[in-house]
Amino acid sequence: MIRRIIKYLRLHYPAIYFSVVGIYDKLRSGKKSIHIFDNCGGSFKEYISKENMEQRLEALKKGMDEYSLHTVDVLYQRLLNYPEHHYGIKINTDYSKVVGGLLKEESTKSRKKVKSGMSKIKQQFKFARNNMDASVFYFNHGLIFLPEGVKNYLIDQHFIDLGAYFGDSALALTKYGYSKIFSVEFSPKAIENYKVWMKANKIDNSKYVIVEAAMSSSDDDPPIYMSGNDYTLFSDKLSSEENAVLKVQKRSLDSIVDEYKIQPKLIKADIEGYVLECMKGAVNTLKKYRPVLSLAIYHNPKEFFETKPFLESILDNYSYMIRKMAVTPFGLRSHAETILVAYPNEIVS
Repeated sequence: MIRRIIKYLRLHYPAIYFSVVGIYDKLRSGKKSIHIFDNCGGSFKEYISKENMEQRLEALKKGMDEYSLHTVDVLYQRLLNYPEHHYGIKINTDYSKVVGGLLKEESTKSRKKVKSGMSKIKQQFKFARNNMDASVFYFNHGLIFLPEGVKNYLIDQHFIDLGAYFGDSALALTKYGYSKIFSVEFSPKAIENYKVWMKANKIDNSKYVIVEAAMSSSDDDPPIYMSGNDYTLFSDKLSSEENAVLKVQKRSLDSIVDEYKIQPKLIKADIEGYVLECMKGAVNTLKKYRPVLSLAIYHNPKEFFETKPFLESILDNYSYMIRKMAVTPFGLRSHAETILVAYPNEIVS
């Protein structure tokens, strides 16, 4: 009976449940906190309480490799058992007691390997070292997990970089030999720094194109207004038109591909919760060019649970995998940096 009550509270009244849990955990000391990313498009707790999660999980896990299934199971346990960030509650734990256990990428051996690898990578690029994230420079947005035949397929091809930030992906992905990268970004400050870092690393401007836009499912969507010109979380800077510092035009990926005559063989997207909407505006591109996909799906529940089923509804003969590229489970990284990687099966050799 008690367990049923606890489960009911956790699912339907998570703020109350985690307040009680948080009071207990605050009495403990010396542990790192863990919580859920929740400020880019919706509450995981609310979604889980209202949706048929057995059906959602079945659709998400369908046809994936065993390690992807394990990754989804572990992350789902964290989404169920840890508070969302806006609760303001810190649940303390250590590596040995993280709910669901640690993923392979979070093991001591993996953390040491990534740390060593990043030390070497930092010598290869001129870049702001504090911004050299392992998910980009070590895991290459999940591309390191691809079969060799798929990696070879990407050589000398057009890449699309959605959420270009200030050029970290454009630099890190040079190892895959793109012919040109088309980087979509809406922050003038980020774009300015992008150009600085490309020049500092001797990347000729013929190798990249910067498109100033925010991604959406349609060009007909109204523009968005931003209260600041920096690179903080997209949803944190939305504003009214009267108070806006920046007006940002929304674009569909199909229209950008048509305008710039792109023939993409890789689409990387980390766009603060808008991946699903972006894919809805990329149907023609996806069907025509059948690109490899690297999609950040951790920002909100629709992005996490519904992106893969949507892609499967429009694309046939693709393989999918889910990997987490943050090497610790603490703070917001309990499920952050989770990537959906997909590729057409006909290119595997």
